[in-house]
This record gives sequence, C-alpha cells and structure tokens, in this order.
Amino acid sequence: MNPRLMRIAFIIFFASLTFLFAFITWPFAKSAFLAFTLTIVFSPLYHRILRRFKMHRYLASFATTIIIAACFILPLAILGTVVITKIGAFLQDFVLQLEQGTFANIIEPLFHGIHSWIVDLIGQAPLAQDFETAILETFKAIATQLYQFSPRVLSTTISVVTNFFLMFLFLIVFFVEGDALYRWFVETTPLSRSHWEEMATEVRTTITTSLTASIVTAIVQGSLLGIGFVIAGFHQPYGWWLVAILASIVPIVGAASCYVIACIVLLAAGETAWAIGFLLYGIGIVSSVDNVIRPLIVRGASKMHPLLLFVTFIGAVRFFGPIGIVVGPVLLAIFLSSLRIYRREFAQLADK
Repeated sequence: MNPRLMRIAFIIFFASLTFLFAFITWPFAKSAFLAFTLTIVFSPLYHRILRRFKMHRYLASFATTIIIAACFILPLAILGTVVITKIGAFLQDFVLQLEQGTFANIIEPLFHGIHSWIVDLIGQAPLAQDFETAILETFKAIATQLYQFSPRVLSTTISVVTNFFLMFLFLIVFFVEGDALYRWFVETTPLSRSHWEEMATEVRTTITTSLTASIVTAIVQGSLLGIGFVIAGFHQPYGWWLVAILASIVPIVGAASCYVIACIVLLAAGETAWAIGFLLYGIGIVSSVDNVIRPLIVRGASKMHPLLLFVTFIGAVRFFGPIGIVVGPVLLAIFLSSLRIYRREFAQLADK
C-alpha cells in the first residue's frame, strides 16, 4: 500500500478517535481543569506532606486533598447553602408581600415620582393606575420566577457535589501522577522540552495570578458593598459583608446579585431613595472594580495587554461560566507563549 495513503488514513483515524475521546470526556473537563489548577497552586504543600509521609505518594496526595477540602471547599459549600436558603426565604416573603399588596403601599411614592418624571418628559400623563399595575405585575412575575426556580437548586446542588467529587479524584491522581503525565505529554508531542517548559512556566504564573486577582477583587468588592450595607443601615451588615466577599469571587454577576438583592430589601422596607442610591453605587463603583483590578493584577505578572486580557476574561466567562476567570487567562498565556516560540524558532527557519 502507498505509504502516503497509509499516513493519511492513520491521521484521519487518529483525528476521529481524538474527537470521539474529547466528546465523551467533555462533561468532566471543568472538574479536571479545576483539579489541574489546584494541583499547581498546592503542589508545594503536597511535596511538603510527601516528605512527612516518607514518599508514600497516594497517602500524601489523599492527605493534601483532605486539607484542601476541609480548609477551602467545605466552608464555601456550607456558606453557599446558607445563602441560598436565606435568599429562598426572602423571595417567599417578597412574593407574599406582592400578593397582599403591602409592597404596593411601600413603593407608591416611587410610582408617583416616576409618573411625574414621565409627565415632564413627554408632556402628557400615562394612566397612573395602569402604570402602577404594570410595574407591580413585573415585580411579581420576576420574584415568582425566582422563587419557583429555588427548588431546582436541589438538583443543581447534586450536580455540583458530583463535580466536586470528580474534582477530588482528579486532584489525587494529578498530585501523584502529574510529573509522569507531564513527561509523557512532552515526549509524545513534537515540540521540544524547552518549549513546553516555557509554556508551563507561563501557565503556572497565570493560574497563580488569576486566583490572586480573584481573591483581591472579591475582597475589594465585598468591602465596598460592606461599607454600603453599614451606611444604608442593614441589620447584621458584617454577615452581608462576608456573603458579598464570597459572592464576588464569581465575576460580573457575583457582586451584582448582592446589590440587586440589597436594593429589593431596601424597597421592601420602604427605603426607596436608599434603594435607588444603592443601585447606582453598585453599578457605578462596585461593578467597575471587577473590570479594573483583576486585569491589572494579571497583567502586572504576565505582561499581557489589558484590552486583550479584558476581552479574554469576558469571553471566557460567557463561554465557560465562572471557571472562565482561570481558563481565559490560561488559554491566553498558552496562545501568547506559542506566538513567542513561533517568532523565535519557526519564523527564523522560514526566513532561511
């Protein structure tokens, strides 16, 4: 048989198998990537424990995973469950107020203000009763949908727990077999070891700085929201502050969900002016922090252009979800590192 046809047939066969393998393993990609990220971050801790366990790799890996779960994952999961429960109770009470008409009496001054503003703007008055009814029905529909969505949190929680369990399995294996997997990958691919070392260094730096940026951004946004909670006179503002910090770890929507819920609470308490002010404060100051601090920290360590980094953040979060805050910069780091390798190595060969 023609050797060239054999190579083409093998390439097609191998590409088909690769696509099929990627397709069947894609549901586990997020868990594997989270485990990969944690492996890089906590690798020094694993090697320190490994020396204590006298080089028993699986025992050291299991102990490291237990420490990570106990110190980071479980507290976040417990607090998240508490927050979801509180939000569900609040939405139930909010829907009840809408059905009883209590909320309409509370925000009636707001309706009159908007009504007067429309009169000044267009020169004629809409029907006040229809206008008020439409807004109340909108509020009721939104709140009802959110409250009806809350039972689905149970199924989502089961999915999250399953993904975390898979992540811990990946984490144990990556701690033990990570170096061997890396050597196998380097030997299998056509790139030289120096090229992979360069990209690996870039990925380690990017992952570390991305997590640092997420933590710093969450602390800043949560602190700004905490200041707002104190000024607005919230009951137990420090509890709200802690929830805001944890929620702000999720980019774009995390902090926004906190100040939107806070505005609804203020409206339900009859504090219309405070609710509007808090919303403007959240949109104008709190949300803008996410688009300033995070790219600056990552760019400072990895020397990436801020506009390119910003676009990568937004695109990765939209495509991958919250995990995109790490996936985006990592993919960008690999891409830019590959471009540098191409310019340094292969472009010179092309010129010759």
